[in-house]
Amino acid sequence: MTGVMGGFFANSMGGAVITRAAEIAFNTLERIIYVCAYVPRHGEKIHDLLQADTGSKLKFKINEKEMQAESTIEIAINAAYNGCSEEDIAFASSRLVPEPLIPVMTPIGLPQERFKSIERIGVICTEDRSITPEFQIKRYEEAGCKTKILASGHSPFFSKASELTQILANTF
Repeated sequence: MTGVMGGFFANSMGGAVITRAAEIAFNTLERIIYVCAYVPRHGEKIHDLLQADTGSKLKFKINEKEMQAESTIEIAINAAYNGCSEEDIAFASSRLVPEPLIPVMTPIGLPQERFKSIERIGVICTEDRSITPEFQIKRYEEAGCKTKILASGHSPFFSKASELTQILANTF
């Protein structure tokens, strides 16, 4: 989740975070931009969203003992870094860590009344293997997002940085 001139953009699970933050801080944001990100409904868990996208190649194993959701580097590389350079893959994969389980398994309280007052834009990444383009389209439509299309995998900030920057610049 990153601040951008009166708004925020979020990638992947950061979409759930920014949606909740927008509900709380609605009067301080002009827009939120989802970049191949999850947009939850009231009461959903990130885990629910991961399970609902049956075409996703990103799989996690729940480790209740360690209170973490874990994946392998190989799965992450295939699902999240397709289209990225070897250098970017090495950089990103060296920083992968298990996800804390509590945020993944906690229902998101989101009445969405305030959230709906903020402009919402969804960037559909057509080559995404983590959150399928079909799932992105469905959830963005349900959330009332305007949409933009980007021929990219799940990490356009690496693989299509110029194109993503152009989309972001054109939304302001």
